[in-house]
Amino acid sequence: MILGKSCKLVPVMFMNVLVYRRKFPLHKYACVVLVTLGVSMFMLYQPSKKSSSGPVNSSMWGLFLLCTNLCIDGLTNATQDEIFTKFNHLVSGQHMMFYMNAIGSMLSASYLLLHPYNDELQQALTFFQQHPAVIRDVLLFGFCGAVGQCFIFYTLQHYGSLRLVTVTVTRKLFTMLLSVFWFNHTLNVGQWSGVALVFLAIGIEAYIGKQQKAKAKKLANTSPTALRKASTIDEKKQA
Repeated sequence: MILGKSCKLVPVMFMNVLVYRRKFPLHKYACVVLVTLGVSMFMLYQPSKKSSSGPVNSSMWGLFLLCTNLCIDGLTNATQDEIFTKFNHLVSGQHMMFYMNAIGSMLSASYLLLHPYNDELQQALTFFQQHPAVIRDVLLFGFCGAVGQCFIFYTLQHYGSLRLVTVTVTRKLFTMLLSVFWFNHTLNVGQWSGVALVFLAIGIEAYIGKQQKAKAKKLANTSPTALRKASTIDEKKQA
């Protein structure tokens, strides 16, 4: 499941292109492939631990559910991009965050309260009564999630879903690398190759972004007088 979620960049870009006919620069496609391949290699080459319990073999039903989840995720992010593009002056990241969480809360509450065969809410309340200390952890988890969503929707509004998913996917890799260095784990050649691909993609994105900013700054610093002189010189040469 974690390996599948690391490929989220692909359905996000695919849904943007397929549903909303968006076009991306060529380096964006290359970075998506490199990041996805790098994170996948890091996880695939991780030595497996034998366990006596739990599912061993992948099932077609599980793969179908995973692919469905990725497609819905990709469509959600692509639709968010479309909303911010069309209604940029009317909708902010905070607006979208509020309405998505409000509607999601209503749907979840309806499922918990109105479903005749669902006792999950009662089980949760019983668990709280038996272990009241966990209430603090749940509230802290919710607070951290809310603060994190503020940054998520800000990034989504100003930089787009593709940049956001790139950050969230590479964040997993940095977390695993931190664990590797903190607990003195060892990586094999395949895992280091995956790390190199991810950092290569980040480097390409940063370099091209820097070049584009420098070019835009150069154009902005070009005075109207200099532009008129250049235009006059070109007209004289043509004459």
